[in-house]
Amino acid sequence: MLKKYVWPFLKASESIVGLNHRNFRLIYKLNNRFDYQLANDKIKAKDFLNCIKVPTSQTYQIYRGLYDLRNIVDDLKNYASFVVKPAKGSRGNGILILEQSEKGKYRSLSGKQYNPSELKYFIASIIFGKFSMGHQDHALIEKKLIPDSRIRALSYGGFADIRILFAREKLILAMLRLPTKTSDGKANLHQGGIGVGVDLISGITTQAIFKNHLITKHPDIDAPLIGVQIPDWHRLIKISNLIAQKCPLKYIGIDLILEENDGPVVIEFNARPGLEIQNANQIGILEHL
Repeated sequence: MLKKYVWPFLKASESIVGLNHRNFRLIYKLNNRFDYQLANDKIKAKDFLNCIKVPTSQTYQIYRGLYDLRNIVDDLKNYASFVVKPAKGSRGNGILILEQSEKGKYRSLSGKQYNPSELKYFIASIIFGKFSMGHQDHALIEKKLIPDSRIRALSYGGFADIRILFAREKLILAMLRLPTKTSDGKANLHQGGIGVGVDLISGITTQAIFKNHLITKHPDIDAPLIGVQIPDWHRLIKISNLIAQKCPLKYIGIDLILEENDGPVVIEFNARPGLEIQNANQIGILEHL
């Protein structure tokens, strides 16, 4: 299944962007630090996305302090399922997907049970900054999205997403990020997810990496990963283009999910997108700049 080691190919390419180049020539040059808050705070990001009429997940509740948690059972009793996430978290940390298991109790995707006191404690840890480097934070309660069945067939649990990279409003690279058993259902590559390169014109997958090796099938479910058409590709690009044009951040990674009923939904955008997308595509960022 593992075909070849990835890094030697990219290191030999003059188009590869390293960490220092990304920081000084792209992030610092194209993104004003004042505008980072748009990407770093999910509440501000959603306000911006709603303002430009881009589809994003519905917010049920925002908890800004411990006093807000006093009526949590009543707040959430009408939602069969929901997602808890920190407003200023990153890399998927602090995100909890829950469903009502019985009156006043909740069950996570892994099967762990939470009673109201345990859920309050988890949300309080978000507010006190456990997932935002110790900085005071807010907790969002959002609608649980249902992944598109065609993308779900490529995933091991969790949620797959699509990362689309722009620089100076120009479409640069895109990849599909898939969860694995190793990543515990998360699509982040640094936690063991799979990065699948996507052709920008057709939306067809071209190659895939897992733990820095090229693969052709998902290691857990044996699903083929190459030559797959991403559904609603042109709509995904259209939505991402609008964000790239309207957002003051000019080096930006936009993350979207294909929802079963609603189609493309924007999850967040990033002012400091990672460089793994080059590995997934076997193409350096400079090749497109």
